[in-house]
Amino acid sequence: MPPFFRGPTPFAHRYRDLVRMAYLVLSAELDEHGRMLLAHQMVSRSLPRRAPAPRDADAVYRAVRARVLAEALDAPHRLPMWQTVWGSWLRAAPVRAVSEELALAAAIAAMPPESRAAYVLANVAGLAADEVRTELARAGVADPDTAIRGADGGRLGLDAETQRTLLSRPALDPTIVRLYGRPPRVTRPMVLGAAAVALVLVAGVIGAAVLYGRSPGAGPAAAALHPAAADGLTTVGGDVWRDSTRLDLSVWPARGDLAGDRTFTKAALDAWNGGHPVAHDGVDGGPPPRDPHLLYAGRVGAARVALMLDDDRVARYTRTGGRTAIEVFSDAHPLPGAAGPLKLTESGGAARYLLPPWVPSLRAATTGTDRAHDKAAWAPVPVRDGVTGPVPVASAAPGGCWRGPVLDLAQPTIAHGRSYTMADLGGLTPARMTYQPPPPAPIRRLGPHQIDGDHEGSPQGFGIWGRLGCVGPAPYGRSRASTVEAASAWEFWSGKLPAGGGRGHWVCARYTFADGHSAVRVALLGGDGGTRWAVPTGAARDTWDCSRLKRDLVTGTWWRAPSGKWYYLGAGSRRIVVFTAHGPFPTPKVSHDFLVAPGPTGGARPAGRVTLGGRNYHDQAVSAFQAP
Repeated sequence: MPPFFRGPTPFAHRYRDLVRMAYLVLSAELDEHGRMLLAHQMVSRSLPRRAPAPRDADAVYRAVRARVLAEALDAPHRLPMWQTVWGSWLRAAPVRAVSEELALAAAIAAMPPESRAAYVLANVAGLAADEVRTELARAGVADPDTAIRGADGGRLGLDAETQRTLLSRPALDPTIVRLYGRPPRVTRPMVLGAAAVALVLVAGVIGAAVLYGRSPGAGPAAAALHPAAADGLTTVGGDVWRDSTRLDLSVWPARGDLAGDRTFTKAALDAWNGGHPVAHDGVDGGPPPRDPHLLYAGRVGAARVALMLDDDRVARYTRTGGRTAIEVFSDAHPLPGAAGPLKLTESGGAARYLLPPWVPSLRAATTGTDRAHDKAAWAPVPVRDGVTGPVPVASAAPGGCWRGPVLDLAQPTIAHGRSYTMADLGGLTPARMTYQPPPPAPIRRLGPHQIDGDHEGSPQGFGIWGRLGCVGPAPYGRSRASTVEAASAWEFWSGKLPAGGGRGHWVCARYTFADGHSAVRVALLGGDGGTRWAVPTGAARDTWDCSRLKRDLVTGTWWRAPSGKWYYLGAGSRRIVVFTAHGPFPTPKVSHDFLVAPGPTGGARPAGRVTLGGRNYHDQAVSAFQAP
């Protein structure tokens, strides 16, 4: 943190307000420890390196606040282990709260994310309604008025002054914390050194703490943790995850019929230490700096496989006959506060997965382009000792279209028993696949939907992804391999196409990768009543487009109606107020967010350059996607 934000300076109280705002906007699915660390990290990353001039201080603060709110609205629901910088047994939480504070915190957490942002701007930053509306738009909220209505504090049963008083108390202030010891995953001499470093960081960044400790070796969970003997691998007990608030790979027990075979597990670790691993996801494939955590060792079909975790990396060792292979991946985080399955093997058009210990069963389905595949045809998959039976992989279907598999995973003992869907897009971990319906649906009401699965899923999203599977080239087929953590399809326009063309769907598909990169594909989909078709209309890499940080876009393409007549079509997202296209056609007709210009009848696709442009209601130019 820059020194002008520390100590008795005019900026110090602003740091506290920024962290409080980020902490309250962040998803309640993160535990208190993760939310506090993530809030401090977001603010620290957003601060200027040099003290602004006094005349610029307010403008700089507003810019920092907008960045923090935008990042908090788009934050992951899980804090990667490598970002925590805490000792392995150190945990932090706010000071103890009274019932009124707990009730207020629960009421804020129940609001949609954009309403939480509106609430903190009004009650922490003290902004008037017009200022809140401006700041929400600046942070990327698509519908500020709806967000403000959802943040009405009057419905909480407390007057405004009482709410502001409660918000200023230490229990809702993540810059004042208490620290707890927690059982270490494995006893190591370096744990004390890590804890000392963490205490220094807490003193320098947070500023004040009250320490409530307990012995690192106490409690039933600690008794279940134990180092394996001579092979340098550690394991955890089978029920440790039941007592943990962080359902990540660190609480997975070692499974597989070879988990006790020290000859095999030592060979796997030796391959990582001394071999030449194939590194994916931009990670360092070098040997682990300390004893890794054994997740699996067993026979899978004709292969013997071991999975090992080293903080933020997972190594997969495979021995088939006399051949061995060692690969290292990022510990991808595709799910809020949890972990997805890990792929053990893929061969003969089928894959097998190691499931989280809280997932006892799953179903699988493939996508398609016909109406029969608009809803998933789920088929149960056998599971034994956490390992699935063969699941057909249809990613190499004729025509190069991705067809699955999509997995629906049951978790009856957590998350209110809701199942969740993921899709195998290549790599070690399936991706969290979601769908955002078109307007007038709220942009972030409960977030994007799952693509089928439980009662909260969207069958329409399943059909949309079935057609998107043929819009290429597929980003996960790129030369530098990286696991897709999340794939979201945002249907930003839906409506009737001209000249009896049926209903069209303009979709922006966004892929985020474990190495921090991203890819965007925009496509026009049609043919609801007959043959399905998809027309790519643009692409981008490593941008914020089609995320919560950058929602505004326009796109266009030439399209041929069933009559044979050509039209230039364009569509924009809901905040577009100026939409233009210039090319070899008469002045287009623009109706709200849809643009139509007639072209010739018959023949090849019209030639000539088309210039597409759009501006949002802030009079800012927006991204324009066009096919080459």
